[in-house]
Amino acid sequence: MSASHLLKLIDQPPARSRDALATALETTLVELEDWLLALRSDGFTIVESDGVLFLSEPVEWLQPQLISGSTEVALEVVVETPSTNDELLQRAQETSIHRTAVLAECQTAGRGRLGRRWVSPVARNVYLSIGWQYAIGVEALQGLSLAVGAAIADALEHRFGAELELKWPNDLYVNGAKCGGVLIDVTGDLANACTVVVGVGLNLQMPSGAAEQIDQAWSSIDSVVKGSFTRNDVAATMLEALVAVLRDYPATGFSAWRERWQQRDFFKGQFVAVSGTAGGHGIALGVSDTGALLLDDKGVVRAINGGDASLRPQRKAT
Repeated sequence: MSASHLLKLIDQPPARSRDALATALETTLVELEDWLLALRSDGFTIVESDGVLFLSEPVEWLQPQLISGSTEVALEVVVETPSTNDELLQRAQETSIHRTAVLAECQTAGRGRLGRRWVSPVARNVYLSIGWQYAIGVEALQGLSLAVGAAIADALEHRFGAELELKWPNDLYVNGAKCGGVLIDVTGDLANACTVVVGVGLNLQMPSGAAEQIDQAWSSIDSVVKGSFTRNDVAATMLEALVAVLRDYPATGFSAWRERWQQRDFFKGQFVAVSGTAGGHGIALGVSDTGALLLDDKGVVRAINGGDASLRPQRKAT
């Protein structure tokens, strides 16, 4: 059990004392106090009256029936998991995960690209992964992470008016800082039939306490959406967009998404440095039909594939 389960229990009737909560969660009062401190740090107002604990405002929990809509996806919401991508990869060892999606209220070991940590506080953001099986090899799926980013950005702007930019190869930006990311894992025969697990993490209402753990500039969707919105609405919008791009990708490839991606290109026309084995620096010119970064390196245009490459701005030498 954990702080996430404690929050869920406090938010459900009947109201319980500290002793009753500790007993229900099979933990000690000392650990319970640590969890309460963590939840308060994440912005939840937990008060005590007549010896019982309760929340000053109810939590908006994710509800599958409000999210799955007409997507014909087997959707499950879990309170906590190490990683939604890892959750599906583990299930794929025993059964098909085609059109299976998992949403988590909290991730304890959320993964970003290149093994980076994805900070995933409880009941604040969206952590969503979906499995999809293809009869084609991985090579035919080049650019998929970029297409997913463009699809999510288009859907969020259309539904909520959130204007997002995209940073090659898999980041979503708002107000010049990262608010989301795409992570793709592949299992099965890489040359023939394979299954992809597509994960998307999106900051909606990142609490300041959790944000202290983030080691880069960050932003959150609530900073650009005017008016109220719900996590369930955002999750439903994201899932619908994911299903559409995954369903059609073998027929469309990335070329159908290239122009939409480039319209949101955060670094287009800027002098950048590319880290990783590809290395180098130059002017970012957008992306190719396969999603490779096009880099003007002293007049020579190079196409750089994702791999272990990452992109950052750099002051041009004079």
